[in-house]
Amino acid sequence: MAYTKVEIREKLENFLQNNSLESLYKEDLINYIGTTTDTTEYYTEVISEFLLEKITEDFNPFDNIESITRETGYKIDSHYVENLKVLENNRKEENFAKKLFKNNATLKGLGKILGFQVPLKNVQKDKAGKIDLISFNVNENSAYLIELKVDGNKETLLRTVLEIVTYFQKLNHQKFLESFDEFKNNTVIKKAVLLTEGCKAREELQDLDSRPRLKKLIEKLNIEFFLL
Repeated sequence: MAYTKVEIREKLENFLQNNSLESLYKEDLINYIGTTTDTTEYYTEVISEFLLEKITEDFNPFDNIESITRETGYKIDSHYVENLKVLENNRKEENFAKKLFKNNATLKGLGKILGFQVPLKNVQKDKAGKIDLISFNVNENSAYLIELKVDGNKETLLRTVLEIVTYFQKLNHQKFLESFDEFKNNTVIKKAVLLTEGCKAREELQDLDSRPRLKKLIEKLNIEFFLL
């Protein structure tokens, strides 16, 4: 189904009137691929423009997303067993992340992988997902929260961006830093996206110059990108 620019903006307005910004990344329209029927703009450009209008020098609406304090911390003991297994199933991103962790991977710029599928929930009823990967770049004293997209993933770059921004806000930063011995005084927590060949987000990233509003939104939200 095709939409006009006005219709996309109306969908966004209606959503924000009835929902929290923290669930926006899960909405179908964030994954719309194609262009508007009237202005021939990418749907993701119209959405990016809409969100940029909400961000000012003094106010970023994403900052209003409430964090969840995970009382038991963010280091998951069951992930650190010697016989950690990577199952053969259709959970491609989880398996890929697990392999990186199991192999003690160190990635350029991101540093050493310290964890995978790190939950944000404190109790079952909490509405929050899992961070695909976390890493530590000791040279920069930076901890990275990483959203991973692998070959075959059809989610847009915009969805990927909004997902990691939401997770960054849902995380209790102090509790997170206390959860890992590797983190030092003044460790900075950063947002990152890691993309492999063959995913939609990487395709759009490589064509980012044709998506100037999405590019500007990414800059406003301070997201770093890494490729495998």
